[in-house]
Amino acid sequence: MLKTLFISLFICCFALQIHAQDFIDLPEAIKKGWVQSVMQGNPSSTHYIKPLRITLTNTYDKLITVKLEAGSYFSSEPADFQDIVNTAAFVMSLQPKEQKIIQIYGVCTEASNKAPSEIATYKFAVAPKAQYALFAKFIEKEQLFGTSEAQHGMWAISDDKPLEEIYGNTDTGANGTKVREFVAKLLNKPLPKEIDMAKHYTVQIDGQNFTNYSGAPRRRAETSGKFYYELAKKTKVLIGMFDVNNILIREIYYKNDDKAGKHTVQFAFDSSIYPDDVYVFKLITDEKMWIGMEMDKRKMRPVRKN
Repeated sequence: MLKTLFISLFICCFALQIHAQDFIDLPEAIKKGWVQSVMQGNPSSTHYIKPLRITLTNTYDKLITVKLEAGSYFSSEPADFQDIVNTAAFVMSLQPKEQKIIQIYGVCTEASNKAPSEIATYKFAVAPKAQYALFAKFIEKEQLFGTSEAQHGMWAISDDKPLEEIYGNTDTGANGTKVREFVAKLLNKPLPKEIDMAKHYTVQIDGQNFTNYSGAPRRRAETSGKFYYELAKKTKVLIGMFDVNNILIREIYYKNDDKAGKHTVQFAFDSSIYPDDVYVFKLITDEKMWIGMEMDKRKMRPVRKN
């Protein structure tokens, strides 16, 4: 099965100026009634990049500058949406009566729930585990916000997912190792051995093992395709496979600084291990999400042994 997508992207840069003055924590400003907030899922992002959109209005009669540290916990309503932990601090100044919107870097907990969307609202809450904030500050320090490694690391903490699932294409796998080491120490768990990592990414066909994540078995339900895109300047580019709940299943491609010009990304892998019938591939550039192509496994034929 082969589908193609062409997207031309022209990226603009915007600067946010912050006035120098004393800061007040955002939850405290809201509690005092100085700032009104509307928090909801961000429809233009995925659950592991900027999943939360906050609208802030200054109801105070003076300039106010609010701050939020990494590690704050946001609970969802309805409860079947994922909760969010922000992974990057921010500072925002508001003139009297001024309203601004900010999109927040974060990762989600509750791996089996739906990804945040515009119909989900959020509020500050106490995190179920103290490790959430510690992990979020680590992600901020290492500048790994917006990566699949950060999301899989959080699920290892929040949902007891295997450390072997902390992977990604960032920095040719080095960041996955870094996150696994931190989470293993945080949870007091042993690091996965290389053989265990290999087992996690292999499938067995007729008694023979094949690497599933980065390799190609001889017989498989093959998923393949191409992305064509053009960049006006150096840009962060991700391609991922998502389920019907908009949850990341597999990272296909990651480049923090794709150069300007035309690009082609080809991929092919075994999709037989994924249980759902339908998945969606998305191209993400500088945190903006583009829906690319849909894969329906019911319409695909297995590739047989040569």
